[in-house]
Amino acid sequence: QFKTQVTAHPIGGCPMADDASDGVVDSFGRIFRGKSGNSIYPGLYVADGSIIPTSLGVNPSLTISALAFRVASHIQQNLE
Repeated sequence: QFKTQVTAHPIGGCPMADDASDGVVDSFGRIFRGKSGNSIYPGLYVADGSIIPTSLGVNPSLTISALAFRVASHIQQNLE
């Protein structure tokens, strides 16, 4: 009888950084274009726990919610 253990790691897959050399998205969840610099793909965002660069050591649900709200607010402000 085999048992399978599955874990999910929702943090850090697309880390936030100042530019593409250190991360995948900027502080508004916009995805960097290329491997360096801060050019972005217009209209392409990540708004979940994967943008948190490292484990927080506490339940991250409020931090994830706040970051998603920040990304959504930025999108809304730039549509108007």
